[in-house]
Amino acid sequence: MTSKFSDIYPNQPGKMAEFISPTMPPGWLELLGTNVSRTTYAALFSKIGTTYGEGDGATTFTLPTLLSFLALFGAGTSLPAVRYYHTASVLSDGRILVTGGYDGAARAETYFGTIAGNAITWVSGTSLPAVRFYHTASVLSDGRILVTGGHDGAATRAETYFGTIAGNAITWVSGTSLPAARNVHTASVLSDGRILVTGGYDGGAVSAETYFGTIAGNAITWVSGTALPAVRYLHTASVLSDGRILVTGGHDGAVARAETYFGTIAGNAITWVSGTSLPAVRYLHTASVLSDGRILVTGGRDGATYRAETYFGTVAGNAITWVSGTSLPAVRYAHTASVLSDGRILVTGGRDGANVARAETYFGTISRWGVKT
Repeated sequence: MTSKFSDIYPNQPGKMAEFISPTMPPGWLELLGTNVSRTTYAALFSKIGTTYGEGDGATTFTLPTLLSFLALFGAGTSLPAVRYYHTASVLSDGRILVTGGYDGAARAETYFGTIAGNAITWVSGTSLPAVRFYHTASVLSDGRILVTGGHDGAATRAETYFGTIAGNAITWVSGTSLPAARNVHTASVLSDGRILVTGGYDGGAVSAETYFGTIAGNAITWVSGTALPAVRYLHTASVLSDGRILVTGGHDGAVARAETYFGTIAGNAITWVSGTSLPAVRYLHTASVLSDGRILVTGGRDGATYRAETYFGTVAGNAITWVSGTSLPAVRYAHTASVLSDGRILVTGGRDGANVARAETYFGTISRWGVKT
């Protein structure tokens, strides 16, 4: 089929193609609605002109936006041991740090993963100071790891720990405890360096409270923020490029939920506004912010069953357009999904449809559309 934007001749300016590589090959531009130079890309400009936007009206023109909903999953190297209710953080050097979790008992072990293609070399790191699952692990701007709350197999915890990494060693130091014990909560690193904790379970009830944490050395000053519109645990909270927080799904203590909420932060106040609900109720799922700004939701539970579906969410204001993506290779919940520097998604561990703990990992490559220049 031919159009202003598609050419029947191979590799001519204006030809459109879908790629599964993490980046565009030489001579191609990704279709993300960006403005590009009319002189640098004169051949392409001669083909499509200002059909998709005038750019700055003088020196640039606008490419269309064409997003893919295809994610190709390939097997990676399994974790050294089965894990669920764990964390997996992407470090500044590209390695993955897995902390704690559960394998039938609460665990304190940590593992560093070095990625080469679809292979991961796993090396043991320094264990957490105490066993933890249902906790969080956030990468701070100074490269340290902040672990908050969780469960130790006997009780919900409020302790926090700072981890300083040197090679495969981690020096753990206690930080200021949370204002209240919390597990299955979220902890997000904001653009101003503060930590935002939302919801969770205090050992007796589901919570809607939020807390802002300001870090100075190993001390954290905790201040209450505006509560969530409803109690939530087993939910997700993602930091968007515009600084807002997007909360998805979770459980309210009675039933699984599909609602989403956008939070706009001003000081210690949060204005919460309802967003478009997920296509289905979900908890113990993941929600990752992709490089193009979309949200990728994977797996989870819907209350009765365990799921493998994925959903791409495109955000416009307070609306989210949800589109089904390629399902995970296997049912997974209580897993992790991390966005790597090359744009791929790394899924680790979790539990399967038979409620069995897993050690497998999967790399997901999201295809992208480009135009020949």
